[in-house]
Amino acid sequence: MLGTKLYVDGQQMHDFVSETNWTDVTGVTNYIIDTYQINTCEWYNGTHTIFATAKSVSGYEGDVNVSPIVVGHAVSSFVPVTFNNLITEIAFSQVFFDPSSGQTQQVTAAFTANVNWELDVQDINTNTVYTTNGSGSSMLLNWDGNGTGGTTLPAGIYYYVVSAATNGASSLVVSGGGNGGGGSPPTPDSASSFDSSSFDTITIPLPPLPPGMTNNGPDTVTIQVPHRPTTLASSSFSAMTPSGAGSGPTAQTAPRAPQRPPTAPIRGFQGTFGICYDTYGANGTNGITINNPSDGSGINGRYIHMNGNSASSQISPILYGFKDEAEFFGQEMANAGWTESFLYFNDQFNISQLRTSSTIFNNVNVGVLMTHGCYGTTQDYTANLCKQMYFPISSGTGGQFLRMSEMNLGSSGSGGLKWMALMSCDSLLSNNWSNMQMLGVHPYNNNLHILCGCDSVVYASSYLLQYWAKYMLVGKTSGGVTSSPLTVENAWITSARDAYALRGHSYPITMKYAVAGNSDSRSDTLQANTTPSGTSWFYNSQQVYP
Repeated sequence: MLGTKLYVDGQQMHDFVSETNWTDVTGVTNYIIDTYQINTCEWYNGTHTIFATAKSVSGYEGDVNVSPIVVGHAVSSFVPVTFNNLITEIAFSQVFFDPSSGQTQQVTAAFTANVNWELDVQDINTNTVYTTNGSGSSMLLNWDGNGTGGTTLPAGIYYYVVSAATNGASSLVVSGGGNGGGGSPPTPDSASSFDSSSFDTITIPLPPLPPGMTNNGPDTVTIQVPHRPTTLASSSFSAMTPSGAGSGPTAQTAPRAPQRPPTAPIRGFQGTFGICYDTYGANGTNGITINNPSDGSGINGRYIHMNGNSASSQISPILYGFKDEAEFFGQEMANAGWTESFLYFNDQFNISQLRTSSTIFNNVNVGVLMTHGCYGTTQDYTANLCKQMYFPISSGTGGQFLRMSEMNLGSSGSGGLKWMALMSCDSLLSNNWSNMQMLGVHPYNNNLHILCGCDSVVYASSYLLQYWAKYMLVGKTSGGVTSSPLTVENAWITSARDAYALRGHSYPITMKYAVAGNSDSRSDTLQANTTPSGTSWFYNSQQVYP
């Protein structure tokens, strides 16, 4: 389970835009190649520093009764690079703005010469919805959120494309631009270049681990980096007229901005989401034992057989991947303007918050629950004698199993739960799901649109929920072309396939992911959805690995 992050001047960039796996000549060792893309026109010209971090874990996690996992980290050396553009410091003033409240978005850029410039505002499908132009050595637009001619635009993500060509007029001194809200940069002159003759030793702390998890390496890493003088010139940016070799282009169209965090500014309200995950590190323990629940028959000593086992279930180890899944999913959703209503793990939530229609998930539009999952092989007298699924919840003394039949997912209104994901082994196991449906045992009500889950034992991937969010929000990029946003159903299946295939691992099991939902809502996207009538539900299970 490999993962990387890229940093520019210490600022974490968005995640990789593509990835491949590579096997060495022995055919044994797999390597991950993550490709990142940055738009250098969003920085000032001059020297910048790039470095990367990497993480790996020692084994697969997901099923119960597996071996403990250890985690390793590494940090690369620092690499100096030079940005040299005609268009610099593309920035915007707000991550979110609401035109209906009279708010505007200020878009700025600086140029290293006097230019004729054009700014195109594009939606997520690269359609240009607004165009303006001007001239000078800087650009400033107060965008009211409307399209060309004052047309009303829908809420969503919008990008900026800046084009410029020098016009021969005198160059001016311009201020440093918004720089993503970070203030003016130092002047890109010789004072800010690296001194290759000497090095500084710095110590970087590694990211914190989840509660109960221990690292098999040091908590910090010491790196020698090229010395950078502390004396810098004025913080204003002096425009430079490109002339001669190496001085920069005389015409340029910058890539769609922003690619530097924060993401493209959001126009209007999107929706809400909530996440709960259980690493089974509650109360500082690494793995717990939970007794199988009674079968509800009233006969002393009769319990539900879990996965064919009538004994207690040892829930181990800590699910490290769930922490990553929660973090990456939340970042993707927030980057697209969705509001995180809650993020609870381990003892921060309890089983009563997941039962009945009063569940905390019914107060958000998109919900994600990540736990171990088990399936019953004997009848449950509390749920019309069905065979169903169970989810161990570690909070509280000893923990308890949550019956799927105790859930009542779905709520009406613009703020209600429409889409739910159960990232758990066997959470939508086909045999038990069909038995529940046949006997009228439903973990949902008529307000729920789509329920995503798993039709087998699955391993935590760290990236699946991130892909799910990205594919639903902006579409999937393949061969440099980005599709329209996928439906909730297609995004779930596609993200599972990619999360396992693209990371270059060889798993010892076959994995299936499933989607169930109201037939009226099968074409739902996060941008457009259909209110369910409650007449019928579909079920779709797909093998995603191998």
